Amino acid sequence: MGHFLYFLPDVPPNHTVDAAMFAKFGLADRFDKIDGKPQFNSGNVTGGPGKHNGLIVTHPKQSAFYQPDDQVAWTETPDCYWISYSKTSKPTPRELQRPAVIRGVPVTMRDGSEWVIPTALLQPKVMRFRRDGWTAEQGDKHDSVWRFAEQVYRDVWIPVDDVRTQAAALFDRVRELAERGVKDDPAYQYSLDLHAKLMATKELVTPDLIAQILGLNYRVGPAEVGALGLLEVDPLGTMGGDWAIVEAFVNSERINASKKNGQANSVTADCAS
Repeated sequence: MGHFLYFLPDVPPNHTVDAAMFAKFGLADRFDKIDGKPQFNSGNVTGGPGKHNGLIVTHPKQSAFYQPDDQVAWTETPDCYWISYSKTSKPTPRELQRPAVIRGVPVTMRDGSEWVIPTALLQPKVMRFRRDGWTAEQGDKHDSVWRFAEQVYRDVWIPVDDVRTQAAALFDRVRELAERGVKDDPAYQYSLDLHAKLMATKELVTPDLIAQILGLNYRVGPAEVGALGLLEVDPLGTMGGDWAIVEAFVNSERINASKKNGQANSVTADCAS
């Protein structure tokens, strides 16, 4: 089994390791909890990554040793912890999966593995009996996922998809003009503006956003996603290869319109206004 190893520098031996410490290092959501207590294995290290003394923490079934010859190069993160894993046991989606997976669709990432991306429109709804009869409403269980998807749809998917759609419509025409060396055609000039807008989309589809979406179903964040090499950029410098993750998450449909789905016909009495 492959699991990540985390080195927490300058943690003295026999120091209490609890949820507060994991939160301090930005690792609060990386370990499963039982009765609110993180489940992990740990080991003290002298002369560890960066020649620091400290503590290695990992999955309860993983050995917590510092063996640099048998582990991939340790990487220091902005949160000051270091991350690595065994050269012979690279973590996979199966090991990193959270106990309760949110329903979604599989997307093949750069590592060749399928990762289940939560799809907002597939989340179970709760049947409520209102004045107009039965209606399906978003349940409390996945309310945070729903709200996050609405935000991503509004702030990322709509502006990026608009530019991508316009660019696709102009592609053949612009290629023809480029081959003929025609640069004064309005379509050619418009394509330059679209290219600038397309380049700007990389400020929206960021590695942090993709990591946040993956982290809904897996014990990963930016450091783990980077260590596994899951993301890529296209020759234009945009996150083109990972757009499928955003599409899956918002289901490429209007989130707000979907709220009207699931209403059932019923017979109700006339109520006073």
